[in-house]
Amino acid sequence: MNCRICSASDLALLYDFGMMPVAGYLVDTQPEALTEKKYANTLVCCARCGLVQQGGEDFTDVLIQKVYANYQATYSMSAKVRAYMTRFIDEALASSALTVNTDIVLEVGSNDGTMFGWIQDKGFIPAGIDPSAEVSRADGGAIVVRDFFSTAVAGDFVRKHGQVKLLFSRHTLEHVFSPGDFMNAVSIVLDKQGIAVIEVPYLPAQLNGNQYPGMTFQHISFFTLHSLKGLGEMYGLSIFKVKPSRMDGGSVVVYFSKNPKNAVTPARLGFLEYETAVLANDYHGLQRAFKSVDVSLRVARSHIIGLCENSFRVIAYGAGSKGQALLNMLGLSADIIPTVVDETPGLKGKYIVGTGTRVVDSSDECFLEANFCLISAPTHVDEIVSKEQSRHPGTAFIKTSPDFSYISDL
Repeated sequence: MNCRICSASDLALLYDFGMMPVAGYLVDTQPEALTEKKYANTLVCCARCGLVQQGGEDFTDVLIQKVYANYQATYSMSAKVRAYMTRFIDEALASSALTVNTDIVLEVGSNDGTMFGWIQDKGFIPAGIDPSAEVSRADGGAIVVRDFFSTAVAGDFVRKHGQVKLLFSRHTLEHVFSPGDFMNAVSIVLDKQGIAVIEVPYLPAQLNGNQYPGMTFQHISFFTLHSLKGLGEMYGLSIFKVKPSRMDGGSVVVYFSKNPKNAVTPARLGFLEYETAVLANDYHGLQRAFKSVDVSLRVARSHIIGLCENSFRVIAYGAGSKGQALLNMLGLSADIIPTVVDETPGLKGKYIVGTGTRVVDSSDECFLEANFCLISAPTHVDEIVSKEQSRHPGTAFIKTSPDFSYISDL
């Protein structure tokens, strides 16, 4: 396949996670979980533009039909995420030239519409575009489009509602199959003075924090600031501000403008210098950085296997897409970790594809009997431990990020 940004054919294998099922959905029976199809989870790097991306495409139908179409947002369940999203939208609104009671604020990847109410409270008209059924249930006067964001969808939106001065999107760009089409759609939707505030996982931070569970099929592209800058410029969008974020294992918030006068010089983007120093901004620099993933996977798997071989009972906590990916990447099947705890409504009693692990809630007796609990939701470690550690004093909690370790009292 060619590069998803620049169409170059010179793609080099960067890392191979092996054969895995698509993470992001659960099934009703263990036999079904153990027989779901697996795909090669390989990452490749473009020699021309530097984009790191999935090396295959054969998993896309499963991703669309079983994951994206039924995606269940969990943002509103986390106080930490809610607080962050409030700050995020406040800063985005402050950077734009919006008119109260007149202007539309468009969210791409609006999930269950959690942000709509906050936008309305600020005096603006909320709009959301998302393929999930959850977005169709949003109410309160928001403009809702249930579809994938694309050039065609953007054109239709502009014909019906006009261009907007502010578009924002959190953790959506990394999921799209054509980043170029996405950014072209952004350019179409924005008016001449419009800005787009886009947050994505930041590859250097993800590598530094051992956030490899996020490097699975749901994430089609893995961005550095170099690749984001090049992608935006292809469609007339210039970066004028960059903010690092600790959310989701290490992210970057990039502010794009259609007005070239707002663009900043590369010298003012310190992240570019950081990437050059740390990754050497080339394939070999990335390849060296990915060696840490190899070490982390081996350490985590061997340690968990050792606990089980010594008759300790081990469970996991977190059955979301990253939790599913972690258990599959480590090869921890149900005979090693039989259960995973998750409080998300509707998940109890289902099974993780690939491993056959059963999902339970925190009241299940398996938690009372567990000697160790592997936190398989690496971006929610603090919240999980704060909630469960005092309730289960006989269980030792383990994390994989930023390194494999036992968790002491917070």
